[in-house]
Amino acid sequence: MQSYHRGDLYDEDDRLLLESISEQIAYALNKKKSDENINVLFQAIEQAGEGILIFSPQGNIQYVNTIFERITSYRRIELLDQPFECLPFDVTSRKEMQQSWLRVRSSQPWRGKVDMIRKDSQKITLDMVVKPVIDQDGMLSSIIASCKDVTYEIMREEQQKRTQRLEAIGRLTGGIAHDFNNILSAVIGYTELAGDDLPPESDAALNLVEVLKSATRAKEMIAHLISFSRQEESKTEVVELVDHVKESVRFLRSYLPRSIKIKETYSAERSTVIAVPGQIHQIIINLGTNAMHALQKDGAELRIKVESVSFNSHDMQAFPELKQCQYLKVTVGDNGTGIDPAIVDHIFDPYFTTKSANEGTGLGLSIVHSIVQSHHGAVRLDSTLGVGTNFYIYLPVYTPDEWHTAKPEDEEALDIGGTETIMFVDDEPALVNVFRQGLMRLGYKIEGFTDPRKAFEYFEKYHDKVDMLVTDTTMPYMNGVELAQRLMDMKKGLPVIICTGFTTLISVDDAREKGIKDFIMKPFKIRDIATRIRDAFNGVEQNAD
Repeated sequence: MQSYHRGDLYDEDDRLLLESISEQIAYALNKKKSDENINVLFQAIEQAGEGILIFSPQGNIQYVNTIFERITSYRRIELLDQPFECLPFDVTSRKEMQQSWLRVRSSQPWRGKVDMIRKDSQKITLDMVVKPVIDQDGMLSSIIASCKDVTYEIMREEQQKRTQRLEAIGRLTGGIAHDFNNILSAVIGYTELAGDDLPPESDAALNLVEVLKSATRAKEMIAHLISFSRQEESKTEVVELVDHVKESVRFLRSYLPRSIKIKETYSAERSTVIAVPGQIHQIIINLGTNAMHALQKDGAELRIKVESVSFNSHDMQAFPELKQCQYLKVTVGDNGTGIDPAIVDHIFDPYFTTKSANEGTGLGLSIVHSIVQSHHGAVRLDSTLGVGTNFYIYLPVYTPDEWHTAKPEDEEALDIGGTETIMFVDDEPALVNVFRQGLMRLGYKIEGFTDPRKAFEYFEKYHDKVDMLVTDTTMPYMNGVELAQRLMDMKKGLPVIICTGFTTLISVDDAREKGIKDFIMKPFKIRDIATRIRDAFNGVEQNAD
């Protein structure tokens, strides 16, 4: 057996050869390990959660990872060896980065948010960190930048801010609505009382009729404001679509520039639909406002049209979301700039907008789409650049059941008077007075109070004499819901009607659960509330306003 411990087996040349081979093997092993480490590092950079760029000291791009390709939709082959200025910054961010680059080249790190334009023209926001890499000699060897797409995070933050602003506006609107509806109730009530004292065909009586029409229009506007503030439950009801579209157009005329001509066409013989009235208003207002931004020229025209359409089985293939054949088609069109075909597929996406920050939020068309879907309808559009845009809204026609009977047309013939005693509580003296006068003319006895505490004291003494409570909700010292509950506890079966301009204290369903007979929104006409009072006494169930 050969021994490797003997000293005479290898001469000096052999030992030198073995040492050289050992060094080469060791170098190869170290290089393999180093390559493995580099490969691990490369894989880590490639699979990092952020986009990474490496620049030469002169600012040329030396490396682009896969994440950056995905964020910007640019391939690395399009960016390698290009100067940093070739990166797709938007105009504002490009100026900022040019200044920041000088800072980085002087060995100072930089961090900030920059906007880039993807290859598909979509604007994105990146949170970017740029750091210099200094070698052992203190010289700038390279520059590394990491970035993260924060576009949707910023959108969520903006959405939260907008939501908070809308909630604040809703609370403010609710307070204004309550006060304004109280004022309107007094205006309507006293106008009715004055009209009853005049000959029906006299000029004064006819003038008062016009006052009532104006007050009714003001009431409808307040109802729209409450709907916009999202403080109103979305309740569907049978409505005449044409009437609500016309009302919405009148609203549009109040704030669209006078240079925009509005052309209306209503050809539908029947326009009955089941809808949330305030949401119909939102559709027209949002589409009209959208058109306004596209109508920055002479001869601007906004077209509103409502017509009936019938689909056959072939037509229905283009509308897979529709379930029946008879629809009302609402067209909102303009002769504005039109919509770029490249973005048509995105216009109904939430927060997608081509407008500046102070012109829009990108929510208008997505809201329209959502509302139409919830009404079992469809939205289509036709747009040509430089010619204009038409939005088409399809809503199903409502056909009542054959057994459905209409209300009597001659309301004057209804017996709405009575001899019962009604307690009316409202902190507005004018409303207490107008209610007292109006209901006393119909035969009722009225006990009116502006302070709910005094009303409670009176009821404690004379509850046997009180046949009904009609009360406001928002009052000092004691709200109407609490007053109603305490009086109903004291006298079982006491009919109660809540009458309010706006409230968040109680919903219609909660009121019914508590045993409250009816829920009436101000402003009201004397004859209307008298009818509801009579129905409550007669045990007729009512749908709340």
